[in-house]
Amino acid sequence: EQWVTDPIHVRPIAHAIWDPHFGQPAVEAFTRGGASGPVNIATSGVYQWWYTVGLRTNSDLYTGSVFLALVSAIFLFAGWLHLQPNFQPSLSWFKDAESRLNHHLAGLFGVSSLAWTGHLVHVAIPESRGQHVGWDN
Repeated sequence: EQWVTDPIHVRPIAHAIWDPHFGQPAVEAFTRGGASGPVNIATSGVYQWWYTVGLRTNSDLYTGSVFLALVSAIFLFAGWLHLQPNFQPSLSWFKDAESRLNHHLAGLFGVSSLAWTGHLVHVAIPESRGQHVGWDN
């Protein structure tokens, strides 16, 4: 929560490395100045990205993770539905890779593009202007 209150001066630290095979020289090599232990700096930019798109608090991050879990459940259901005999496409459809690819990519790119645009317009831009947008308003 320190990073949320002051993202300019507090450096975000990603997950710690808890591998018993690392010796003391490796721990010192992977530890940045001011950190209490070794960190994976490759993922530390994700904190700035979350802050930029409007996820400012732990509650926002939790809400986002619950939403993504629900979306994954919907996709699991869609995959199960494709296996049901009543919803299976014909064999000729499977032999035509172009139509199958177009079907799935159109859904993927269309929905994700609309979702990202809606997020930027309705969440990220108002948050960047100082107006909190959440599930409570």
